[in-house]
Amino acid sequence: MGIHLVLNYWLYLPKVWIILALLLLALEMTDGSAFFFLPLSISALCVAVIVFAAGRGLIPFWLTPNAWYWLLAWWIGIAIVVSYVLARRRKGSASEVDINKY
Repeated sequence: MGIHLVLNYWLYLPKVWIILALLLLALEMTDGSAFFFLPLSISALCVAVIVFAAGRGLIPFWLTPNAWYWLLAWWIGIAIVVSYVLARRRKGSASEVDINKY
C-alpha cells in the first residue's frame, strides 16, 4: 500500500485532526507565543469540522478537497488567515497607552 493511500485514509478522519489540534494546543501552552501553534491548532479544528460535515453530508462533497495534499493546503491556508487575525488583534491591543513610555 502506497503512502498516498495511507494519508488519504488517515487525513479524512476527523478524530485525527482533533488529536492534532489538541497536541498543538498543548504545545502552545508550553510556548505561549500565540504565533505558531495556536493558529495551527485552530485551523486543525476547522479542518476537522469540514471533514466531519462532508462525511455526514452537511456540506456539498464538491466543497471538500478530493486529495490529502489539498486538505493539508486548506489546513495551512486557514492557519495563515487565523495568524493574520491574531496579529491584527494583538496589534490593536498594543495601541493602549503605556505608562512606562517616556
